[in-house]
Amino acid sequence: MTEKKRKKTPEERHEMAIRKLGHDAESYRQKRGRKTLFRAIMIKEAEKLAGLGHIMKEIASFWGVSVRSLERWANKYPEFCRAIKDGRIRADVAVEMSLYKRAMGYSYTEYHFKETVIIEGKKAGQRIRYADKEVVKIMPPDITAGIFFLKNRRPDLWRDMRDLGFFDELGEPLPLKFVEVGPRDSVVVKKDPMEKEKDASKLNH
Repeated sequence: MTEKKRKKTPEERHEMAIRKLGHDAESYRQKRGRKTLFRAIMIKEAEKLAGLGHIMKEIASFWGVSVRSLERWANKYPEFCRAIKDGRIRADVAVEMSLYKRAMGYSYTEYHFKETVIIEGKKAGQRIRYADKEVVKIMPPDITAGIFFLKNRRPDLWRDMRDLGFFDELGEPLPLKFVEVGPRDSVVVKKDPMEKEKDASKLNH
């Protein structure tokens, strides 16, 4: 015999009706004056989800609310906002450390397992799995990971293109000419006063 389906509660039916109409349940509650969905336990859950690399849209989907609801909660509850930021920082640091480790190279232990059958004793006939040997393997430094790491951490030294024409050899900023756009998209260049004097002296000679 097939089990009877559990009847939905009035609140569940109301939620389904709201979603069918295309409304966000949390926003609908706010407009109708109903209680918010936010709970204190969501602070720890938000930090954990953000720490696993989930974006705001995915975190909102976990609770069945919109991103706008999360933003509203973050503005209303500082602890919730801080939890998401802390989770993001933890995820970023984990990725940075993994990238650094890959760029520098590392070693790891690989275990080789075997299976055997116990012949004597109370556990006779049982199969057990044991580590037969350990092998230390070395992962050499990865050049691509190193370049990517340096481009992001030291862009002043490792970027592909340098800004030319804005700084002199000593690193001092060069004077810039300001451009005005006229009513008919005509371009007028304002010259430096010193340049005007030079042009005038050339005409006099």
